[in-house]
Amino acid sequence: DGLIFDGAMQGVLWHCMDDVHGLPAARAHHSAVEWEGKLVIFGGQRHMQQLGDTWVLDPRVKSWRRIPVEFPEGRTHAAAAVVGERTLVVFGGSRREPRGRVHYPIEANRGLRNDMWTLDLEHPSACGWTCIEESCRI
Repeated sequence: DGLIFDGAMQGVLWHCMDDVHGLPAARAHHSAVEWEGKLVIFGGQRHMQQLGDTWVLDPRVKSWRRIPVEFPEGRTHAAAAVVGERTLVVFGGSRREPRGRVHYPIEANRGLRNDMWTLDLEHPSACGWTCIEESCRI
């Protein structure tokens, strides 16, 4: 289920979004940003699994759409913003490492990331996720 906030009305008003199509898996610790009146969510965690998927909710038509490009690894707690007209930027976050394994530089073995990635939301399959910082070594 989803809730829509209507700030145009007097006071605070939330509407329950019934009959939303194509819901993503339930999750926590994901990133969420607004893009052209839509909600974009990235990553997060479901049970003990970290997710690397990206979804877009269009509240006008009550429908979710999965972006067909998977992030290179599951990630939680990342900062995200839409820059310009269509570029999703994701910075940092954390990745739970399997015991005894480290994929690339982390801080104090807590899986903290210091990398920055972009995704073209209008044409995600054209370039996929692109690392724009030297620290990207997945």
